[in-house]
Amino acid sequence: ESLDVVPFGVMVDVTLKVDGQSWSAYCKKQDDGTWVTGILGRKMEYKPDAVNNYTAHLKRYRVLEKLLPFCQKHDVSLCLRGESYGEGIQSFKINPHAKEPKGLAFFSNYVIDEHRYARKGDPLYIFSVARELDLPTVPVLETDVILTPELIRKYGDELTEINGRAFEGVVLNYAEG
Repeated sequence: ESLDVVPFGVMVDVTLKVDGQSWSAYCKKQDDGTWVTGILGRKMEYKPDAVNNYTAHLKRYRVLEKLLPFCQKHDVSLCLRGESYGEGIQSFKINPHAKEPKGLAFFSNYVIDEHRYARKGDPLYIFSVARELDLPTVPVLETDVILTPELIRKYGDELTEINGRAFEGVVLNYAEG
């Protein structure tokens, strides 16, 4: 993306990009007041009773068991977006997450009925929701730092490792403005 559209001067949270496969869990209120839940990959929905890398996280983290009561309590339909990573997933030589035990890291939250992502400062920001639900998130490297060209250079050019490991990149999370 061109740097002339970067919102320099805003407060951001810097998170580590985790390399794996797209993994999402949703909970949606239907017109009749009932709730439906499910899990999604990048291109398809998976049956919760199937046995695969996607459904393994349901038991490991009890995602839908936690998400449904949260959505009912707050009367909101959400899709938690994350990355499934670990041994055997995206096993490229330079992927630092490919040799770790299988895991899940959430990085964003989509408010379904409002057709928007819950950004920094929103009560439904993924890091607030994940903390309340005791679900894992991508590593947060810095919070509430001002977005400057120097910050871009730091993570784009200067750093080659974070915590002693190569990294694919970072994501800058900021409030909708």
